[in-house]
Amino acid sequence: MRTKVFGKTASSHETIQLYEIENKHGMVLSVINYGARIIGLKVPSRHGELIDVVCGFKSLELYEKDDGYFGAIVGRCACRVSPPSVMIDGNRYNLTENSGDVHFHGGFNGFDKAVWDVSAIEGETGVYGVRLHHISPAGTEGYPGELVTIVEYRLTDQDEVVVKIKATCGEATIVNIPQHSYFNLGGPKEPTIYDHVVSITADSYLAMGKNSVPTGEIVSVKDTVFDLRKPQILGEAIHSTPDDGYDNYWCLTPSPLHVPTLAVKYGRPSSLSSFSNIGILHVPFPVVFIGV
Repeated sequence: MRTKVFGKTASSHETIQLYEIENKHGMVLSVINYGARIIGLKVPSRHGELIDVVCGFKSLELYEKDDGYFGAIVGRCACRVSPPSVMIDGNRYNLTENSGDVHFHGGFNGFDKAVWDVSAIEGETGVYGVRLHHISPAGTEGYPGELVTIVEYRLTDQDEVVVKIKATCGEATIVNIPQHSYFNLGGPKEPTIYDHVVSITADSYLAMGKNSVPTGEIVSVKDTVFDLRKPQILGEAIHSTPDDGYDNYWCLTPSPLHVPTLAVKYGRPSSLSSFSNIGILHVPFPVVFIGV
């Protein structure tokens, strides 16, 4: 594993480190401890060149200004809580309103802005991953209890990036922590993902209400723009949606015994497959990134 200084935070002047892990095929995973972010994933192409398929920025300063959560671990609770309060064991907890009148992606100072502690994950052939640790004190952004979160990123010699997220709390609470990377299989030279081919193994999706909050209604994808069970060219599918893009929740086909199963697959002409043992998949498909 290669380690070097990535920069210092503007407010607290804490040193942020960059960790680079390489497997035997030359694939390189790059992680920083600001927001526990994946800032790069270089993959050998069919032509033998390395292509960075994770969208991101060149400097810490840009990550500190980022409001798109590029590559970050998001928490305590990702997506939208509306109205911004929760009732737990008879107690109401008011969460911060950081996106209009809703609580979004953990509030003003979520996990994406935290400086995480890091340790190496070692195997027989050396370091093949990093373990990141963060403590969120009780009352942070309105949440109850102290929450301890551990994130592991592992790069295998089978060209897999394995992400494990574990959170424990001393009190009953809500938690929903994803990894928030954006992918472009064409690399940084390609401004859109219109030519990507995508499929999602889901028979249904969640209906959306005000503020892009799910209503709780589960709807069949059949005969809708959300039916991506068969591979489709993303540009064609996106232009069929009312908002010219996706920002939706699909209900994945259940997996037996919580074994990770194929959730989504992209191709161009290289491919990326994502496996999950969670029943809900949220996939935003922004198609153009300016200045990234």
